[in-house]
Amino acid sequence: MRKFKSKAELTFADKAYKTTRLDYGYTQEKIMEMMSDIGILKVEIKEEGEDFVLEFMARLRHNEAERMVRINIPHTPELEDTIRQAQNKKNVIFRVLFYHLKDKFIAINRGLKEFEEEFLADLVVEDNGEMKRLGDIIVPKYKNMLKQGDRAIFKIKEGSKQ
Repeated sequence: MRKFKSKAELTFADKAYKTTRLDYGYTQEKIMEMMSDIGILKVEIKEEGEDFVLEFMARLRHNEAERMVRINIPHTPELEDTIRQAQNKKNVIFRVLFYHLKDKFIAINRGLKEFEEEFLADLVVEDNGEMKRLGDIIVPKYKNMLKQGDRAIFKIKEGSKQ
């Protein structure tokens, strides 16, 4: 994590939720409540190593298939962090997640975006028999294309003409 020399160097993004006193467990409960309020009942937040994962199944309309969404929640405590500092980092990342999800669902509800547009990178699909996030499949290819300077056309499949 970046270290700052003075408070003047902090940006609004660096300051966001930094002083939250809300425990990450409480925020997890609020995330579950929010999801339930919009009709998403199959929700799980779990730890994977140092990180967390939010998974849910969403069906927004009766005639649609459920979509699986998996959001990786990074949590990287420093070795020198005290227990309180590590706890605060969890508190902050879950507050960020709560408002991130809330804003996405408001945008969907108000017609600004479609569900798939908001959660594209986090939608889970089958890739050669393995369940993967679309972002884990597409983003590395896209970044590689940018490194090569080929910005004109993003090819989903190798050898594709589109």
